[in-house]
Amino acid sequence: MLTTTQKRVLTAAGYNHKLMTTSECDAALIELAGAAINTIATPFSPAADAPAADAPAADAPAADAPAEMDAPTFDEMFGPNLSPESLIDVFMKNGAEAFKQAILQSTAALEDAALDHERDAVDANRALLESEAALAKERAAPRTERVVIHTHNSAGERITDSALSDVPACDLLGLDASASFTFKATAAAVPAPEYDFSGVLANGILKLLAVCDATQNHLWISGERGTGKTALVEALAKSTGRNFYRLAHSQQMECADYIGTRVFDDEGAMVWADGLLTTALRDPCAIIAIDEPSLNPAACQMYQTILDQRYLNIPATGERVNLQPDQLIIALDNTSGDGDQSGAYHGTAPVNIAFMDRFAFIAKASYMPLEAEAKLLERYCSAAQAHAIALYAQAVRSAVADGTVEQTVSYRRLEALAILIGSGVPQNVALVTAIFNHVNHADDEEFYRQLAGATLYLNN
Repeated sequence: MLTTTQKRVLTAAGYNHKLMTTSECDAALIELAGAAINTIATPFSPAADAPAADAPAADAPAADAPAEMDAPTFDEMFGPNLSPESLIDVFMKNGAEAFKQAILQSTAALEDAALDHERDAVDANRALLESEAALAKERAAPRTERVVIHTHNSAGERITDSALSDVPACDLLGLDASASFTFKATAAAVPAPEYDFSGVLANGILKLLAVCDATQNHLWISGERGTGKTALVEALAKSTGRNFYRLAHSQQMECADYIGTRVFDDEGAMVWADGLLTTALRDPCAIIAIDEPSLNPAACQMYQTILDQRYLNIPATGERVNLQPDQLIIALDNTSGDGDQSGAYHGTAPVNIAFMDRFAFIAKASYMPLEAEAKLLERYCSAAQAHAIALYAQAVRSAVADGTVEQTVSYRRLEALAILIGSGVPQNVALVTAIFNHVNHADDEEFYRQLAGATLYLNN
């Protein structure tokens, strides 16, 4: 409902309030009030009372300056029967009400926004907790790197409960009588007929492994990718009846992944979960492979006391885990600890010399002889196909040696090719999938293709 003053204001301004809605009346009143206030304030502006310094005289306007029009007076705009005070009063009342409504609406919107933000924060926090719990559970769960190769003997007894004894390498690994050295083996020791140890005997790696096994020293084995470093150590663990642990390194791995961390159990309680390294050290009958340490030299510091003082200290629990007398630690890397100069192994870096000094010997692994490699491939395809694949690999590696191509072919690639060929996959498809798609250099790939077309005939 309009007050008498409001009706009078509208009528004086030429509005017929009887034909207007309430909202139209409010809008008109606010507009009129604003115009009135501007009119009232004009005589009191600084420009009206005192001209600016250096301004031209009032009786001498600037040349070509447009003539200024006097602002209309209040009476001219609204008539003599309407006072400025009444109009200001109308404006204040309407403006205050409008301001109040705006505040209420804004407050409600802010409250809704705050509630939405709080709900989002709760959801985000819940998601974060669930993610951390899942990550912790994943870290605590067994991984492929932690899985042992051989855990029980034929009688069902745990290997870790079996006593180790020195067994001649010739009997244990199928070598000739000239292999006079021994390895520590359990009662569950079984030869690995799929692996030909005679192929690595010539370069002395087996003898060095035996020396380290007997003297509690450590061995670093370097070599090109696919030279069978990991396969050798894994086969040795199986043949001696010992458990094999592969501690794979990467730039993303942290010390907690190896040593352990506190995680939530199924009841929500915080418990300690061993990492890869701690799990391996608790096994008294283990061969532990530190795989590619040059990919994460910073993490190598945690091995210092293990290799030197033969124990691991866990700060979070205060526990000391000792290296067992019959445990063997071996490092496997594409480099000899001094970094890669060829550019073939991205991500590798020089390893701290103090860490390298803990290894009594550094051995250089080379590719297996043709027949030894072919014998391993026979697990997946025929003897003829395995021999042809091994012969093809030897031709590629010879081309690398004389500088024809840069990228060699690893045993892993040969194994993948043999699996596909043995499964009946067409030769051209198998070569593309297992070999050619893994070659980084276009020139090398073309050479790979030409060599395969000329020498490799694998009839399925």
